[in-house]
Amino acid sequence: MFVGTIEPCSNHRVATIGGKGHSASGLGTVRWTWHDDYGKTHEYLVEGVLYFPQSPINILSVTSFARQLNDKEGTGIDTKMAYSRFYWDKGRYQRIIRHPASNLPEMSINEGFSLATMYRAFVSRVINPAVKPEYSCHFTHLDSDDHCCESRCGCTGHEAFSTAAVIDNPAEDPQHEQFEIGETLFYSNCGHSTMVKLKSFQLDGSNVLRLTVVTSNGEEITTTKEHLRSPTNPDIGWIPTSTPELESAARHLTDEQIEEITLPMHLSPLQQEFLSRHCQLLHLPFSTMLRMSKIGLLPSRFLKLRNDLPPCVSCMFGQSHCRPWKGKGSSKASGGVLKKESINEPGQTVGTDQIVSAQPGFVPQEKGQLTRARIWGATIFVDYATK
Repeated sequence: MFVGTIEPCSNHRVATIGGKGHSASGLGTVRWTWHDDYGKTHEYLVEGVLYFPQSPINILSVTSFARQLNDKEGTGIDTKMAYSRFYWDKGRYQRIIRHPASNLPEMSINEGFSLATMYRAFVSRVINPAVKPEYSCHFTHLDSDDHCCESRCGCTGHEAFSTAAVIDNPAEDPQHEQFEIGETLFYSNCGHSTMVKLKSFQLDGSNVLRLTVVTSNGEEITTTKEHLRSPTNPDIGWIPTSTPELESAARHLTDEQIEEITLPMHLSPLQQEFLSRHCQLLHLPFSTMLRMSKIGLLPSRFLKLRNDLPPCVSCMFGQSHCRPWKGKGSSKASGGVLKKESINEPGQTVGTDQIVSAQPGFVPQEKGQLTRARIWGATIFVDYATK
């Protein structure tokens, strides 16, 4: 974007609303291209541009741009409620900019296929196009076993074909989680959960970010960011499948449950069929499956297993709870109560408890634009003296 060298500068600072100043790393000239309302491409060398490496956007000073064109009356911008009209070069060209959710005029610059061509040339060096996508490591989540990936498709690691197209929007997502195209993510929605690959993203007519992900069998799903998370981000609704996740979840199992898992019982052919159908139905409760067998939705032979149901390891991990690390207080009659007689001042002793929900809840709103934020948990504080 910058043309030529970026000259260092030390006397240029930009202040934000809070009054905090940011020093520019340099000063230079950029080459920007954009289209007018008739589709004509215009290219300009904008001079005297401050360089801020951490800034995710580019800001054009219309006043400085008009001064560079020596155009006092024919270059400017008129802002309305829903759109802005940007005109330049003695008013001969204009661009109508519809306001996004930020209510600020945002215009795309340097549109084209140069970056896509570079990306395609780079990817073609490490990916064999003859391999079908469903059999490629592109749809396999590997943590550290990159040599297996190299033996299957010839690439040297998953980072080789990831892009830097970050779609994070901190104003709309309090978790500030960044996703990249080609990244392996965990998708969960309406009881369905699976590992997916991020394919593309775009804004719909309501300025809502829609993400397209691809499952291991090639199915494309369009969803929002609330239903995606990184596999390294823990979730209480996540059933562990990989070895690190099983090791982490095993700390919360009882000795009896660990014994059942490490010394599994020999399953009969009917029990194996029942357990296989249980996995196909996304771990549907056994009681529901038996009712379905009773009314004919499932084979009636499953009713023979009413008193001999096979254990499901994934369900045992998913239903496990953290072991109590502290004994509960006894009744007041036995002298063991949480509130001591010496506690008589507000704030002297405060008890806390936390709750976390696997299903995010809506944020109550009475007016304004609907938020996409969700409530995941809460903390309760109880003052022993004033409760």
